[in-house]
Amino acid sequence: MKNKKLLWCLAILVAVLVGCAGFYRYQRVNARLRQNGVTQEVVFHKKEWVHAYHTSFIIHKAEVQKTGREVKATIQLSIKQNGQPNYGMKKNNQDFLTNMFLNNPYGISNQSNNIYDHNQRRVDPSKALTKKLYKQPYTIYFTIPRSSYELREQKLRFSFLVPVKNHFVKYSLLLE
Repeated sequence: MKNKKLLWCLAILVAVLVGCAGFYRYQRVNARLRQNGVTQEVVFHKKEWVHAYHTSFIIHKAEVQKTGREVKATIQLSIKQNGQPNYGMKKNNQDFLTNMFLNNPYGISNQSNNIYDHNQRRVDPSKALTKKLYKQPYTIYFTIPRSSYELREQKLRFSFLVPVKNHFVKYSLLLE
């Protein structure tokens, strides 16, 4: 009888310890920085330097071409990183291309996978801000289906999400 009580007490103690350890581990894993999403949209103009949190950029040229099946946008920009880059919700991530997209409000919005330097050579976006590959201005090409473009309810725009501590500020350039 005494052994059964001792065995039950040990089993309950082990279950409580495992539960406490599991709760502690759950808290540690989920304690990362919470992103609050986009809190503000700032519309800017071509050929003006935009000074954002830890970054400055300028759009030199922005063109939209409509073909039969798709809409193509060409963006030429220069960018300077003034502080720690945290693109794509990752600490010290220099790949600013992950935060840039052709924004077709209430339709399909696409990112680009490629960035080109002033000689039209492909550049690795994660290394584009390093001193060795610093050949600016950069050119980025975006495409969206023409059918999605025809259904838009607002003007087509180029958007750049700039991380600011625990949220983003969306910088948008109207393309039409």
